[in-house]
Amino acid sequence: MAPKAKPRASAQRSRSSSSQVTSITRRAGPKSKSKVPAENAGGGAPENIWKDLQRSPTPELSREEEAAQRLQAACRGWLARLLEARRDREAELAEVMHAAEKHGLRVERQAEELALQREADRKRQKEELEKNIEAFVLTAFDGDVQEVLPLLEAGVPIDSRSRRDNTALSEAACGGNSEMVRMLLQRRGNPNSRCEFLRTPIWRAAYRGHTAVVQMLLESGGDPRISSECAEMPTDVAAEKESEGT
Repeated sequence: MAPKAKPRASAQRSRSSSSQVTSITRRAGPKSKSKVPAENAGGGAPENIWKDLQRSPTPELSREEEAAQRLQAACRGWLARLLEARRDREAELAEVMHAAEKHGLRVERQAEELALQREADRKRQKEELEKNIEAFVLTAFDGDVQEVLPLLEAGVPIDSRSRRDNTALSEAACGGNSEMVRMLLQRRGNPNSRCEFLRTPIWRAAYRGHTAVVQMLLESGGDPRISSECAEMPTDVAAEKESEGT
């Protein structure tokens, strides 16, 4: 009976050894399956790492960090509104400047038109005055007082000169029109004005032999010593007229 007990112990040791091998094989199996492929041996693909990071839970923020984030968001909003307001203000300012420029150009154009209109008015008035002066001097020679008065009232100066450099008083004295001479002297016409060839009204009246006009001019301050361009005195030409008359 004793010799049959040994094989049973050997069979038990064989089963124990087999179970140990199976256990080692099971433990080694999962390790062999978790080996990293050759292409990912250098640290793994970037897209896989990024996916892992996305799947990773977001860390919770502290109160200070949350407050800082809210403050940053508020500052960004305030800066955005400030920039928008600045852009609006710049747009309004540009519009105002454009309107001011247009207004300035319009005012400048109106000023130029007004200046041109004034220049045209001055030219027209000058031409009209020159025309009235010619009529005034020529009418004084004719002795028509009623035609001369409206010209004086229209602004013609009493001692204005014609194109031939003669005054109305000089022409009236030359024509021997006593009534016209009297009216012009009453309106302060100059009896000593030296006109064409430097001849005074007395000189011309004396040359024509109008003694009544000469006397009227002398009484109004006329100077008989003023000579003409040829150095002839009114008395000289008066003497010549008397000698011619005799």
